[in-house]
Amino acid sequence: MILLKNEFEIDCIRKSSIIGAKVLLEIEKYIEVGIETGALNTIMEDIIKKHNAIPAFKGYKGFPCSSCISINEEVIHGIPSKKKIKENDIVSIDIGIFLN
Repeated sequence: MILLKNEFEIDCIRKSSIIGAKVLLEIEKYIEVGIETGALNTIMEDIIKKHNAIPAFKGYKGFPCSSCISINEEVIHGIPSKKKIKENDIVSIDIGIFLN
């Protein structure tokens, strides 16, 4: 089954994607050795809300955070916490955004 989106829905997806790109570009300057992944999550949530949007992950099936942050061998859905980024860590960030 193929679900077609109307123009309003497509526009919302486009705008949400633009906000998502802005969040990821903005958070890049905060990623440094010693910062906690939970702090990065808070910053991203604040940026999303500043754009009058809602973090899509927060509360989804009980997920406690606004983003997924995985470090090194964590495959996906890393839960932000007090875990600190270390030198040479590979940091993967995933976000979702609801708009309108």
